[in-house]
Amino acid sequence: MTPNIIDSDIVNASTLTALIYMDPMIRARISELIAGNINLLAPRFPSSPTALGSLDQLRRDGIIRLGQVLSKEQCAGIVAAAKQMPCYAGHVPAQSDRIARSVEAAKKISPYASYKISDAIKIPDFLQLAASPELLGLADQYFGCAPTIYSVNLFWTFQGLSKPASTHIWHRDIDDFNFLALFVYLTDVDEQGGKFQFIKKSHTLPTCRDYLQSAFPELADPSRAQQRAETFFPPLYDEHGPEHMANIERDLGPEIEDFIGPAGTVFLADTYGLHRGSIPFTQDRLVCWIRFGLVRNLAYMTTETVSTDLSLLPHVTIEHDIPWSFRHLIRRGDQ
Repeated sequence: MTPNIIDSDIVNASTLTALIYMDPMIRARISELIAGNINLLAPRFPSSPTALGSLDQLRRDGIIRLGQVLSKEQCAGIVAAAKQMPCYAGHVPAQSDRIARSVEAAKKISPYASYKISDAIKIPDFLQLAASPELLGLADQYFGCAPTIYSVNLFWTFQGLSKPASTHIWHRDIDDFNFLALFVYLTDVDEQGGKFQFIKKSHTLPTCRDYLQSAFPELADPSRAQQRAETFFPPLYDEHGPEHMANIERDLGPEIEDFIGPAGTVFLADTYGLHRGSIPFTQDRLVCWIRFGLVRNLAYMTTETVSTDLSLLPHVTIEHDIPWSFRHLIRRGDQ
């Protein structure tokens, strides 16, 4: 039996997690090493022919659209259920004051409200999405190993904010050495409804470098394109610096893509790539994310992901062992 160091403190020690902040090429190499170890522990997911086309686009751009996956009726049911559940006044509950409130009460004191993961995964649609064989196969091909679901978050962004919140500036998520975030719009999102924006090709240093080299004649020299690209990645990139914000708009502006759509719209992104939300002006926005990665990572720890007893999830049927990808979300009562 191969020892499972993937879920141990060896992989998740703060000194190793800190490497996520460092050179993106080091990060990529560590990802490959971890994937190799996971392949000794968990079987790979098969990929489908249709997913292979999506994989090429995901690798090239860092994001793909999956269309309107949930119906309007499903989304309306989820919104109605969410309005009846206790929520917390933060982007994730761990960033709140940990006092359970109604949605209306949270709206008075915070730009966000979110739900405990144990409540969010009781909504059948989310786990059904996460368990999609095509989605798991796509994540597997992107990582080079079976994916692990490490975070599920259902959250509101309230309309009419007086100033942008922290997620409304260009930034990179640094959850893991490799990860993907599935986003589900549960309310309609138009130009004024809190659209998500992503800078294509900003998710890896090579894709960013190649874009800059092709877009700017003065960067035709690969070494100059490399130097410019490195300014958009750790450790040189400073998301709080106004000069960096201006440089993003100047150099990467043509690759900014807006994501709007009706309730039920779903997209999958490598949010190590530069992205941001926007203030909703027309209505409150409800979104769910489901995140796939490699290890029990920084985001798993800081957002305090916990598993839920299988007996509390009547919509989930698991006859044998908890699947590898769900081991941090679901447990049996005797575990």
